[in-house]
Amino acid sequence: MTKVPGFEARLALIKGRFFLARRLNEAAAQEVERVDEGVPPEKEVEFELLRDRILFRLGRTREVVHRGLRFMQSRKLKSSYEGDFYVLMSAVALKDREIDQAKEFSRRARALFEKAEDLPGLKVALRNLAIVAQNLCDPAEAVRQSSELCSVASRIGDFAGYCEGLDFRGSTRIDSLEFEEALADFERASGLLGDGFSPHLKNRIRISRGQALRILGDYAAAESDFSAAEGYFRGSRDTFSLGQVIRLQAALALDGGDPSGARTKLEEAEPLLKDVPDQMERLEIQRIEIALALGENERAGEFLARLLSVGDLDRLPYFDRLHVLTLRSAWAEGRDPGVRDDLVRLVKEPVSRNLPLKRLPALVGLLESGPDETVREEVLALAETIRKAFPERYRRNFDRKREIVRLRELLRDVAP
Repeated sequence: MTKVPGFEARLALIKGRFFLARRLNEAAAQEVERVDEGVPPEKEVEFELLRDRILFRLGRTREVVHRGLRFMQSRKLKSSYEGDFYVLMSAVALKDREIDQAKEFSRRARALFEKAEDLPGLKVALRNLAIVAQNLCDPAEAVRQSSELCSVASRIGDFAGYCEGLDFRGSTRIDSLEFEEALADFERASGLLGDGFSPHLKNRIRISRGQALRILGDYAAAESDFSAAEGYFRGSRDTFSLGQVIRLQAALALDGGDPSGARTKLEEAEPLLKDVPDQMERLEIQRIEIALALGENERAGEFLARLLSVGDLDRLPYFDRLHVLTLRSAWAEGRDPGVRDDLVRLVKEPVSRNLPLKRLPALVGLLESGPDETVREEVLALAETIRKAFPERYRRNFDRKREIVRLRELLRDVAP
């Protein structure tokens, strides 16, 4: 039987993409490494892109940048391929928290894809722009970009891409207090997928919907979604999604007043997320929350020191910095005025106004660290805004939220 020229390289390209789409990064890398030569000239760019995407997934971001730039400079690329490289550069910049650079790369990618009329590429660039907007604490812009993403996916008949767009838009709407709209996006995406189509994506959407339900205080429904997703991902090789849903179950247990159960879940999630820096930072933040809930102030201090020892607080996204400073304020118990000053500065930044759900615990933390009439009025107004944004069927849950319970306790303590 005559061997087709470049057959092994073409097969590696197909298998590598298949494995990468399912987050089987090592398997994808093995497929590419098998092909040392014999890549057909017309497939060289696609092969280089796949290799760089695998390196990115494996955390070798510096190598991705160097290879990508060298490759782009070494030949004249079609607009769509150049756009693909800029999308990848944007993802690297996002991972390294170089948000302004990520925005510039994403804009270039968008312009190149529009020039080439490459709608699948445009869809990816729009998703990156939506993620950039999230990181810049601009949920309205994130919703706008993800709505455009849905529109493009619909135009090209990308059914899975449309559902992914709905999932992403639903997540961004939470920050804008658009709860009904967010739940509608999750329900539509889940309903369109049905029972037989893409169980992986369906369970990713269950995780997103579970997070929304947790915020709305419907802990039973959130646990149902998380448990279903956990059951699916335990049977898959996607350890990231499994670790993420277990970490979220830990958060749910803490919300439900079970810090010991939350710690058990967090310990189970840790080895699954050890290679995902942003998830490990969220895990460390939860570890501090749990220690404080258990009255382990000294241990919470050790966890705080460890979290901050690996770099400056500014390396964290704004919403995580706000969370960490709120926890530091609770840990200091009013003994360190410098912590309060840092929290005041951060909560007064203009972008803070765009994040009402994340701002509320910080304001309660400020009120906790000392009586302040201005803060008191502001936190009461914000709590009422959030309560009114809750869909009617969930408003009874609002009073159960931890920060609201603590706020009421504080108001009783300082009432004239």
